[in-house]
Amino acid sequence: MVYTKVHICLQFMGMLMVLSMSTFFRTVVVLGPPKPPSPESIIGILKFGRVEGALLVPAIIDGLCRSPSGLAVLRTLKYIHYVGAPLGVESAKKLAPDVSVLPVIGSTEAGGYITKLRHDTEDWDYVEFNAHLGAELEPRPGGLHELVFVRKPEYAATQQIFILYPNLDRFETKDLWTEHPTRKGLWKIVGRTDDYVTLAHADGIYASTVEQEIERHELVQAALIVAMAS
Repeated sequence: MVYTKVHICLQFMGMLMVLSMSTFFRTVVVLGPPKPPSPESIIGILKFGRVEGALLVPAIIDGLCRSPSGLAVLRTLKYIHYVGAPLGVESAKKLAPDVSVLPVIGSTEAGGYITKLRHDTEDWDYVEFNAHLGAELEPRPGGLHELVFVRKPEYAATQQIFILYPNLDRFETKDLWTEHPTRKGLWKIVGRTDDYVTLAHADGIYASTVEQEIERHELVQAALIVAMAS
């Protein structure tokens, strides 16, 4: 099996990644410096560490994509995983034709959600769940779906959530997803059940979905919707 080197900039995940990825995925993990990384240090690691793939937060990817040298080194990779927040659309457009751009999604309780590796130049922000995960997408208000893990004995090896909660037969993640309008089986995370904001006329919105739409404007760096008590 071919060994792949992966650069991880999330230091709090470092030890977990070193132990789990090197053990179960036969991967050599390259850790970044023990301080907030700079674009220059990331470029140096990717250039001289013989790195084939990277797990980075979107802010770092967006920063690298704004410089010719950063964009050039990212395009030499086979894949880029982003974690922690949505990736900027403009950054993805620059990278997706050359690199597999893939979201990494998980939770503290269930760990990383096992999704299929895909190279998709258009629908890079969608994921396809592995059939052996026991994941079900249950309908919720607003045309959204909640990811729910349902215990299945044949999938015990990939359902560590039920080792943590042995008394449960189902675990509701509170993660909300929307299915691709034409490509069934592809899902995009859009928010959480607990960021539902009730409006004065008794209807409501999922704050994270509206925030993402506002952030698409080129003059908006970040958006935050909060509910104010009257």
